[in-house]
Parts: sequence; C-alpha cells; structure tokens
Amino acid sequence: MDNAEAQARRAVEIDPANALACLKLGETLYQAGRYSDASAYALQAVQIDPQNADAQLLMGDVYEKLGRQESARAAFENARKLTPESPRPLLKLGNLRLQIGDYDQARQLFLEAVKLDPEFVPAHNNLGVLARQLNDFEEARDRFRQVVDIDPTWSKAWFNLGVLYEVEFDDPREAIRCYQKYLENGGGPRADEARASIAQLRANLRR
Repeated sequence: MDNAEAQARRAVEIDPANALACLKLGETLYQAGRYSDASAYALQAVQIDPQNADAQLLMGDVYEKLGRQESARAAFENARKLTPESPRPLLKLGNLRLQIGDYDQARQLFLEAVKLDPEFVPAHNNLGVLARQLNDFEEARDRFRQVVDIDPTWSKAWFNLGVLYEVEFDDPREAIRCYQKYLENGGGPRADEARASIAQLRANLRR
C-alpha cells in the first residue's frame, strides 16, 4: 500500500460517512488500476452524496473499466444533469459512443462539450481522432492544431499531428517537428514510435 492510499484509507476510517474521503480513496484505487476495489468506494460516495457530480463521474469511469457500459452511461448522465455547465460528462458520454462506433452521436457530444468550453482540449482532441477515423484528414489536422494552440503541452495532439503529416500529407519536415514537440512535452507511451519515425524520416530526407 503506497502513502497516498494509506492516507486516503485513514481518512475513510476516521469518517466513513464523508463522501469526499470515500471519493478520494476511490480515485486513488482507480488510478492504481484496482477497479473492483475502486467501485466500492465510488458507490459509497454516491450513496452518501448523490448530488456529488465527481462521485458520479468516478462511478461511470469504474463501470466503463469493468465493461458495464450501460451503467457507465447512466452515471455519466447523472453527472451531466448535476453539472449542465461542465463539458466533462459530455466528453465521457461521447467516448462511450465512440467505443461502439456511433460516430454521429459521439461527434455531437464532443461538439456540445466545446460549445460549453471552447478551450476544453480533450474534446477538441477527440474530434480530431474521430475525423481521422472518418478519413477527414483536414478537419483532423485543424482540430489537433487547435489543441496545441490552446495548450502547447498537450503531447497527444503533437503525436497525432506527426502521424497526419507523415502518413496523410507527405510532409516529413513538419512530421519531424511535431514528433519532436511530442517528445519535448513529456512524450508518453508512444515515445519510441515517435523516435523511430523521426529517424526514418530523416534518413529518407538524406536520400
């Protein structure tokens, strides 16, 4: 048990009826990939305070990881009703629709999210991902550019731009620049892939 989990458990032991303490422990367990354990505390937080939108969102996240898609949708809808001004429930509902191939509904939900918050980069990024899946490469590029204009440290969008410029637009120099930006901003699980692409693109340019 790490220190964060120990502290969260201690807070719940001191006050089991504290929804925020239960939520914190649920979030800690969720981040550790212990979804079944997280579900118990997320549910406890919801039962204590059904009006807590963060608890509803965590419950939805847990259900999604456990493969209970309809339960996840219901929890995200509850969060949406509790916080109609927030784009987060719309993003999560859109992700569920995207997973089952309902692209029209996913797009509508992501668009609603950016209408609520024009600088909500996760929704812009997902609109780019969706556009690329539908072979609308120009819209995908524009969405990813919008992400990095809002937040230049959003590394996923830099990687996505790199792929587009490499594969779809045949612009190796711009692809290299985007992959480098991805690595400069912390990279991620595809860092090795980005480095390999940079090396290959540079080799091609020297020919």
